[in-house]
Amino acid sequence: MVACWAISGARQTHNDDVMYSSSDGQVKYWLNCEFYGNDIENKPSTLGQCGSVCIANPDCIHFTWTNGICYMKNTKDIDFRTRLDSAVCGFVKCRYFNC
Repeated sequence: MVACWAISGARQTHNDDVMYSSSDGQVKYWLNCEFYGNDIENKPSTLGQCGSVCIANPDCIHFTWTNGICYMKNTKDIDFRTRLDSAVCGFVKCRYFNC
């Protein structure tokens, strides 16, 4: 069973450059963006499940969630974030920063 992570900091009016965090701090994410390429797997999920889906895959460093699909990715290059309306892109904090 996949656990959900709660979205904290989300407001009805968002700024696409604001980084949000899951309630436990393990996942960081932005709204209206995607990380193109570097896909390793994808799974149907809710937005609230996507961070946990990524965490459950030891090769997943970051993800894009759009249209009910969580696209897990493997690269530490998150500088290639591009705009995609209604999508969410994020990363697993300790896999990206090696904490």
